[in-house]
Amino acid sequence: MLGFQTQAAASSKLDRRSAALPDVETLLASLDQQGLEPRLVTSLLARLRHSDGLKLLSALEERQEANIYHYNSLLNSFSKDSSWSLALAFLEKMSRRKVQKDTISVNAAIRACALAECWQKSLELLQVMQHEMLRSDTISFNSAISGMSGLQWPLALQLFEDMERLTVVASTVTFNSILATSAEEMNIAKLQGLLQRMSLMQLQKDVITYSSAIHACGADWERAISF
Repeated sequence: MLGFQTQAAASSKLDRRSAALPDVETLLASLDQQGLEPRLVTSLLARLRHSDGLKLLSALEERQEANIYHYNSLLNSFSKDSSWSLALAFLEKMSRRKVQKDTISVNAAIRACALAECWQKSLELLQVMQHEMLRSDTISFNSAISGMSGLQWPLALQLFEDMERLTVVASTVTFNSILATSAEEMNIAKLQGLLQRMSLMQLQKDVITYSSAIHACGADWERAISF
């Protein structure tokens, strides 16, 4: 497995951060001389190249100034680039340093895994949340479901049932993610059941909802828009 810094360097090629940002050495010099406003640091960590963000965070750790907002900002930057292995390694780093993760931390890692279609890792992270008594929310489940496709549709439905069991509120995005995952596999009865549940929950069906339904119904597209 690649080392943490090696993973950061490898993922840097995926970055699309602005070239107008100050270089990390200038930031570190400012940090040493006069400090940096915490909210500015949080913003910078979300926009710097991953390797530079890690250097800045390390400097904050040495000064004992790093907080959960800094860690989460960097995690969110990993998720935007689908840098799932880097996000998982970073969660492990937080654990080693005794930094208490929160729902936002794990959600960012779930999103990174989902975007990379590493749905097994997303499921593992949901289990981590339960084990560490972190509240899974709508974003947690929506992100995990969105990373599934085709043969995983029964798992997507199971996650939806888990949401109801845990009293996590489903959204239109939840149903759209399930439909996108299972449109080609789900029978008409299950499709109709899902759309009816949307109506019962007073959730607005949108273009994505109907597109998935029409795709599932094939030639019987008029039936899809009647649900």
